[in-house]
Amino acid sequence: MPKFYRILGSIVVLFLIASGIVFSFTLILAGIVAISLYGLYRHYFKKTRTERFSEPEIHISGEVIDIPRKTDPSRRSREFRLKLPK
Repeated sequence: MPKFYRILGSIVVLFLIASGIVFSFTLILAGIVAISLYGLYRHYFKKTRTERFSEPEIHISGEVIDIPRKTDPSRRSREFRLKLPK
């Protein structure tokens, strides 16, 4: 009988270890899914707000984005007119 209890105890310990591993992986996967869904929510529903209330984007990499200013063509031609010597 002691041999039977030893085998039964080993099976119980292995079952507890396997249950803990499965629970840990399930918890990790649930966290990954929750973070992914939150990222998708922020990506698609953040754009519905008006632009004047949104915060400016910060470029951590130090990248500078050069956005040309909007001018009418006649004013632009006056600004960049070639000046010839007289």
